[in-house]
Amino acid sequence: MLVCPQCQFENPDHHKFCQSCGTSLTYRSCPQCSCQVSLDQLDCWNCGAKTGKVWQAVIWCHKPYQESAPQQIPPNLAATDNFDHLMGGVDGVEDQISSNWDVITTLPGAEVTATDSNLMLADDYDTHSLLETLGDDSLAVSLSDEDEEEEEEEEDVGLFQMSNVEQVGDRDLLSTDTELFPPSTSLADIAEVDTSEEATVVDKPVYLDSQGRYKLLEPLPPLPVGEMARVPVLDCQPLQMSPLAALQLTGDDRQNRSALVMAAAQVYWDLYYSYPQHFPKVHDAWEDEYQAIVLLEDCSDLPDFEQKWHDIQTPLQQIVAWLQQMTQLWYVLEPVDYRQSLLRLDNLAISGTAPGSLFIKQLYADDPEKMPTVADLGQLWQSLFKLSGRTLMGSITQMLRDLREDKFQRVEELRLKLDEIIAELTPPQQPTTAPQRSSVTRLQTDVPTTGSSSGQIGDAPTVPRLPQLLDLQASGRTDVGKERSQNQDSFGLQTLLDRQEMPGSQTLYARGLYILCDGMGGHAGGEVASRMAVQSLKEYFQTHWADSDSLPSEQLIYHAIAEANEAIYRVNMQGTRSGSGRMGTTLVLVIVANTQVAIAHVGDSRLYRFTCSQGLEQITVDHEVGQREIARGVDPETAYNRPDAYQLTQALGPRDGKYLKPDIEFFDITEDTLLLLASDGLTDNDLVETYCQTHLKPLIDSQTNLDRGVDDLIDLANQYNGHDNITAIALRALVHHRD
Repeated sequence: MLVCPQCQFENPDHHKFCQSCGTSLTYRSCPQCSCQVSLDQLDCWNCGAKTGKVWQAVIWCHKPYQESAPQQIPPNLAATDNFDHLMGGVDGVEDQISSNWDVITTLPGAEVTATDSNLMLADDYDTHSLLETLGDDSLAVSLSDEDEEEEEEEEDVGLFQMSNVEQVGDRDLLSTDTELFPPSTSLADIAEVDTSEEATVVDKPVYLDSQGRYKLLEPLPPLPVGEMARVPVLDCQPLQMSPLAALQLTGDDRQNRSALVMAAAQVYWDLYYSYPQHFPKVHDAWEDEYQAIVLLEDCSDLPDFEQKWHDIQTPLQQIVAWLQQMTQLWYVLEPVDYRQSLLRLDNLAISGTAPGSLFIKQLYADDPEKMPTVADLGQLWQSLFKLSGRTLMGSITQMLRDLREDKFQRVEELRLKLDEIIAELTPPQQPTTAPQRSSVTRLQTDVPTTGSSSGQIGDAPTVPRLPQLLDLQASGRTDVGKERSQNQDSFGLQTLLDRQEMPGSQTLYARGLYILCDGMGGHAGGEVASRMAVQSLKEYFQTHWADSDSLPSEQLIYHAIAEANEAIYRVNMQGTRSGSGRMGTTLVLVIVANTQVAIAHVGDSRLYRFTCSQGLEQITVDHEVGQREIARGVDPETAYNRPDAYQLTQALGPRDGKYLKPDIEFFDITEDTLLLLASDGLTDNDLVETYCQTHLKPLIDSQTNLDRGVDDLIDLANQYNGHDNITAIALRALVHHRD
């Protein structure tokens, strides 16, 4: 299928324009001069600007190449003997590949023949000049019916059908049993071209795959068995969904995915979806008898890490933050034996999506005979500081000395030392601001983290004063209200505390999960939907976030919500419910890991935050028509004069997951904080804002009974609203800052 770049509509492979919005599926507009450029071209023909989609191909050699081959080339060339690039060998995808190399052209008087797959020009013309002269509108070679039948009998390789996932292209997903051309085969061997004086071979570009989709932009070097190389490739069919993208749509879990995805791609997949700001996304992957190939996002334009390190404008706080990220990444890469990826400076860059985050371009496996140690990491740091010529503070100098003397046996010890150094460098605490979505650039690992480095490169990063949690309490209650006969709200909360005490100090580690859902749908449907959502989310996080002291990733949170949506949606589809009669529910979700918070919401249930420095803040924005119109630039009064202003635009359950767009945000707790999750039975008529000083502000005091405070909020809602079910969860986090 071809995914429209404008509206994401899925079109049949042979379509030239999107069925939904009419956008071209064969050309794109040049960003510099607006000329129309074919999707299979790297650069704009008019101004030379880069327009093509480039991937980085990481290639492992499985089997030695033929030593007799005169030229080392990859196994898959466009000029294969099945002539798919000329005849449309896959049903329904004629004209799928278009480029100057897909036709053989002639001048008047030049006779073209096709016999036994040998292409011969009767007259000895310079074919490169012919192609430049005539362009794409020239004569295409066609085979006779008899020859075509012979070709089809011989080509019984390279075409696959997908079983567990919707067919994408003509290659089975990511593990194949197909014997492709040996990498050492020459162009003449593969095309069986008559190289005598009577014939001229038409030069062809070299492709990485047998379908002619990924064109090599650089020569592929000879690879010994077990060695790896990385080369850029041009995606000649960038709108064609890759098999990995199809897997993502099916939502296959790891167990099912491992049967389809080869091991090399699986590691990239898992690391990216856990730490997207630190690892490249895998686009496609496959293997054959000779090689395994993984296509990664192109990182060639990312800022170079070593260059940024040596830049005199980069502050020391940022340098130490990078060191801390290295220790955290080391912890992540150690179980999968890819720590070597951190020890190559040419493999490190600065993330383009999370400024301040260290980015690993590709994975390098550890040498089993000489596994990397913390001392190797220290040696890398020594060389970086030495070359930069920076004046070092005493604690950094001592850390480097301890590394030389091999005093750090585990990376956790090194991380704790860096925590102390960051505390020394931290400026006085600044007032917090409203959270921005996905603003946290700290690596989320299984190691508790206490520092952050989210600043812009070249500017002083924002580094908190390492707040430490003193106490975490939560209380929740739901009430049917004064006018409803049944309560369709549901909630769930769980707080796990681990208090560790030593002489003169006490440390608290906390994890919390807080869920509030406001159901909708007749005949008790809303009650069922809200309960299903709470239960589904609790079970998901119990399985996927069971033993971690850090927050789950944004991708994991999204998958948890998508799974809850799918559970309710399946019930709707199995029953007789349709349209507005389908049951559904809102959601507001809070996850706490020590002083870190992740939030997500769908619908109009809300999350408020109260602190002494900022007062009351509404963190979530209701998913309703009125707010949607305001976001489009309509003034609030006009937006809420619409009769459908309070109609929800997002909910769990009524629609398929492709329409689900939960808002997910992250922020840190830097001072004593009260979080309030509330259904609209409490928030209607600005009740929370109006009574904030009397009913919320007192709850931030550790001496105030939180259970009684939530009861008071329910009573307040029944007094002034009462028309709907009422649910509230109050969460109080108390912190102090280490000096």
